[in-house]
Amino acid sequence: MYKSVINETFEKLWDDAHWVASGFAFSPDNQAAIAFVFQNQESALEVFRQWQSKLGRIDVDELLRISIIEGDIPGQAPGYTIHLTSNVDAILKNTDVSKMEDDEQLQIMMMSKYQRLQPQEQGLDRFKTTFAQRKEYIILPAFYIESNVHPHFELSILKKEIHFRKVEDISQKDIDSLVFNYEK
Repeated sequence: MYKSVINETFEKLWDDAHWVASGFAFSPDNQAAIAFVFQNQESALEVFRQWQSKLGRIDVDELLRISIIEGDIPGQAPGYTIHLTSNVDAILKNTDVSKMEDDEQLQIMMMSKYQRLQPQEQGLDRFKTTFAQRKEYIILPAFYIESNVHPHFELSILKKEIHFRKVEDISQKDIDSLVFNYEK
């Protein structure tokens, strides 16, 4: 079985890290970043160490799938949602099924994390514009220390793929539908 980028061990660390916010940042040379802000620094740093170990400093295979979903979701505050999950297409592309035994089956365990965010003053718009120009961005952990956000660039991961989605374009069978609270 393939272990996803977000698995049980990771989920415990992520929950211990307590993801409280996300924000967009831009370096002087216009490098765009998504900072995931956590309360527990030790657990969050370990999350990003594990990601760097699995993905590298550059997520060349785009194993971590990130979506930004804009639009109203019934029962949720206005804003947009950041959704993190494993990239099934990349997993399948990088799995050599010819080396599997005849009785083996490829199993992929999918877990995800998401956060609903309030619109920021030009943050998302600037991020989208910068990404369109540069075709890359970084993700990194950050922490509140005395009401200021402190990023940890040494654990950043460069990414070249992001999915900008609209709520109305996501069906119930879509991977990004995990951010909705469908009634069963």
